Amino acid sequence: MKKHKYSIISVITAIISTAVIVAMTSSCSAAKPSEDKKLSSEQAVNEISENTEAAPENVSTPSAMPFNDVKAGKWYYNAVKFCYVNGYMNGTSENTFSPSAPVTRAMFATVLYKTASASAVYDSSSFTDVEGGKWYTSAVQWAYENGYASGVGGGKFSPNAEVSREQMCVFLHTYSLKNGYDVSKSAELDSFNDENTVSQWARDAVKWAVANEIISGTSGRKLSPKIASTRAMTAQIFHKYNSIISYAEVSDEINVVPSSFDAVDALARVVADGTVARAKTEGKYVGMFYWSWHQTPQTADIPRVAGDIVKKFPDAVNDFYHEAWENTPEGTRYFWGKPLFGFYTTEDKWVLRRHAEMLADAGVDVIFFDCTNGTYLWEESAKAIFEVFEEARKDGVNTPKIAFMLNFIKNKNNKEQLIRLYDTIYSKHLYDDLWFYWEGKPLILSYEDSMDLDEGTTISTSKAEAIKNFFTFRHNNASYFSSDKKISKKTWGWLSVYPQTKYGVRDDGTVEQICVSVAQNSTDTELVAMNAGSAVHGRSYAKGSYEYYYDRYGTNITVNSDIENSELYGINFQQQWDYALKTDPDFVFVTGWNEWIAMRFETWQGTANAFPDEFSEEYSRDIEPEDGVLKDNYYMQLCSNIRKYKGVDSLDTSPMQKSICLSTGGAGWQDVVPSYDDYIDCEEGRDANGYPGEHYTEDAVRNDIIHSKFAYDENNLYFMVQTKNELTPCDDDMWMRLFITVSDFKEDSFEGFDYVVNRETPVKGITAIERLSPDGSCEKAGECRFSLNGNTLVISVPRKTLGISEGDLPTVRFKWVDNAIDFDNPDIMDVYKRGDSAPNGRFMYRVK
Repeated sequence: MKKHKYSIISVITAIISTAVIVAMTSSCSAAKPSEDKKLSSEQAVNEISENTEAAPENVSTPSAMPFNDVKAGKWYYNAVKFCYVNGYMNGTSENTFSPSAPVTRAMFATVLYKTASASAVYDSSSFTDVEGGKWYTSAVQWAYENGYASGVGGGKFSPNAEVSREQMCVFLHTYSLKNGYDVSKSAELDSFNDENTVSQWARDAVKWAVANEIISGTSGRKLSPKIASTRAMTAQIFHKYNSIISYAEVSDEINVVPSSFDAVDALARVVADGTVARAKTEGKYVGMFYWSWHQTPQTADIPRVAGDIVKKFPDAVNDFYHEAWENTPEGTRYFWGKPLFGFYTTEDKWVLRRHAEMLADAGVDVIFFDCTNGTYLWEESAKAIFEVFEEARKDGVNTPKIAFMLNFIKNKNNKEQLIRLYDTIYSKHLYDDLWFYWEGKPLILSYEDSMDLDEGTTISTSKAEAIKNFFTFRHNNASYFSSDKKISKKTWGWLSVYPQTKYGVRDDGTVEQICVSVAQNSTDTELVAMNAGSAVHGRSYAKGSYEYYYDRYGTNITVNSDIENSELYGINFQQQWDYALKTDPDFVFVTGWNEWIAMRFETWQGTANAFPDEFSEEYSRDIEPEDGVLKDNYYMQLCSNIRKYKGVDSLDTSPMQKSICLSTGGAGWQDVVPSYDDYIDCEEGRDANGYPGEHYTEDAVRNDIIHSKFAYDENNLYFMVQTKNELTPCDDDMWMRLFITVSDFKEDSFEGFDYVVNRETPVKGITAIERLSPDGSCEKAGECRFSLNGNTLVISVPRKTLGISEGDLPTVRFKWVDNAIDFDNPDIMDVYKRGDSAPNGRFMYRVK
């Protein structure tokens, strides 16, 4: 059967229409009663159970029910759960469902009234046999007043008339016909012993229903078309039919547009959007220095955090023999802080996948592996990164490309590295979709004339020339203090003091490359250890009287080196970015990502107990988020500045005004645009060793969020989300939460979010929406209707609950989060580390 938009209104038209029901009533009398075995309702339920009409695939089996007469393992168990959790069917008492009880016209009208999310309430009815105040009065009158039912004649509705199995087939078949859906699929009935008992007027409908597995047989190869449909049968038939019309195939078209995401960081800095950043500009590229050497032998030491040690023992900073250092020998590696993902290795593919997505979301075009020492290429890490990035690209992630940064000087080590890279990767065209090209060839930061050296590995002249001609070479300059370089020098840098060196200056004044770094292990004039004292260019350093400003919930904040907790604000980083933005080069080289460790030396550059490259949260140059006070501040700052430099994509996020029928699942959203997409996730969880003594596990993504949509009408906002596979039960812990922000970001919100939906387990088609406080505490604001169908969840949020008046919408931002953020100890950083969120990290989708 074709998957289309469905209107519950037209379902009601088909089911309650007088003409259809009168026709069925008169036709049923033509069949001889003796041709069909007479079954009681209870017998019918048992007969069908013998044939085990199984629940259809791709339909969720939500949370537990209170009914003691619906046991797990019964053929109708999943169907009853589906109808109960979605609020389509209640019990006949607090603890009973009465699966064997017959279904009447009043019951059917009420179920459909609920699935349509109708809210009209009536105190009286137009039918003489439908009294005011009955549980079905509003449903019946609602159908009548909207022209969906006029009764069975004589001013009557016959609310207690039972509905047979074949009548239900006709209802659904008629509905499909009226809406122009493909009903051509048909099955012969000769496999059933009682096929002749199917009424002539119902045969086409029954054949269609059997072909689509909406119904199957009772025991003894019988269809039993004329027995009254029980509550269990009705739940099962509705469950199966609903799975056909509402389960949405996940589109292969995934268009993730990270530069359109909104975000506010822990400091209340709003990530640049189209009101601040320019439109997408061609010919602008960002590279990231990436340390791929977190593998043996680099990981031989257990993880020790220098930053934590000196917080506890301040007098140990420049004392090599202080007991705090545990007599570790010279060359022992120390972390400056604890990485958000733990003390991982760069062979941990779970972490690498997160790097791929985070760097893609930031807008980084290429990562450069640090191979600047000896002949190290860190091949095992490189192989893992190539493989993970390649797989991520298949899943819709626009990962950075990959390049290598080799020794800073022309030497035999440089020559050896070039030969090995050429032989093992480039000449074999391995991972060539991940090569970064510059001037038409793969870019490498190295020296081509290293191939002319006599020392080192001997190769033929022809091979040497092949290597020299294969790459675009840029000579990597080690100095932080170089003067500007002409384009003819073909030189790039990796780190500079402010104002940074301009590399590749052309005659017209334009610049090919410039560096931007978080901090520098230097003073204004010389290299020093990171723990050399206040003259070091740490994260809080600024040249001169530099300061920057931002709006914090209506208050202008001035940021300079004197601000409290200055290491949080990226002052050094921003000053360098400001200079890069003013220069507007072709390429910005950023230092760096995951440079977590540095060796400890007795002395270096005149500093005792020296840490040359990294030391503490202040004196380090890493952008990757920390499991500490820095959180993801520098990552958010990176994203904001890359948007200012490269520009942002133009994306029409104007909302569609449309009333959504919740029960149609994804089918009701086919014409709604735009689609807010998320990457397909890696199917594997985490099970990897880190540094010695560390092992990390994490479950695979439970509900892989792919598409989200938004619509609204005069009463409600509608949010739809689709997952790659069937959604898990809604009583799962931390299940499919929807975070919402209305209008501007507010100081009294939680990490920029005003409301959360589904923090508590939803039930009976109702879920709570709660107002969030800055500490993550919640206060109930109201209730929302929801519908869970297979891989599709739809939530209807009343406008009045969000304080949105009639008319045009304010800016609405939203985010889906599954299996993350424990509200017993709420931490927004949890969205990086577990579960799935759409979009990633702190980001949120924007409407308007």
